[in-house]
Amino acid sequence: MLFDTSFLVSLGLLSGLTYAIPLPAATLEENLLKRLHTYPVPSVEVLKKHIRDPLPDTCVFYTGGTFEAASLYAAQAGKNILPDLDIDGWASPPYADACPLSMKFQQDLMSTGGVGWTEKDEYQYWDNMSQAFAEECVGDAFLVVNQARQLPASSHFVHTELPTIAANGKIKRLFWASCMNMPPYAEVSGMQLAWDRCGADGGGALVAV
Repeated sequence: MLFDTSFLVSLGLLSGLTYAIPLPAATLEENLLKRLHTYPVPSVEVLKKHIRDPLPDTCVFYTGGTFEAASLYAAQAGKNILPDLDIDGWASPPYADACPLSMKFQQDLMSTGGVGWTEKDEYQYWDNMSQAFAEECVGDAFLVVNQARQLPASSHFVHTELPTIAANGKIKRLFWASCMNMPPYAEVSGMQLAWDRCGADGGGALVAV
């Protein structure tokens, strides 16, 4: 009995064509972008090189919604928030947007090309930046919080800066003040002792909510 082999030959030819068809250009381009432009999140040690060493007793931290108030307080008191110590744009707008290792560069890449850092990566970037800042601070430090004196558990201060302050031994005391979250961003209370490495507690426990 003879078999018609033309079907098998045709199938083989189609199979060969299938393997020969190149990947769409868009897929190749995306893969190249991923290889070339998706850099790992910079480490704490790398980010330290982009922050000037603060003078003792000059570091001001802040929680969500109090950036403007903290910036104003620092300027009036001769102190510094993180962006004030930024050497080349990594911690302040436009966030070193031309550098592939910066948050802004990767953010733009994600929005235009679908590659780059995810939200998780961006959070890690700011966690590392916050830790780098906290590790460099010495002496007394200052914290600006909202009028209710709430510390959001998701904030970088609670997640990273406060544990760093407690662990590295360079900051001796932490003072805090509550400020308005809207103009004129005035202090509602003066700076009070919130935490002391020696165990004193002058302003109430720092509790995240």
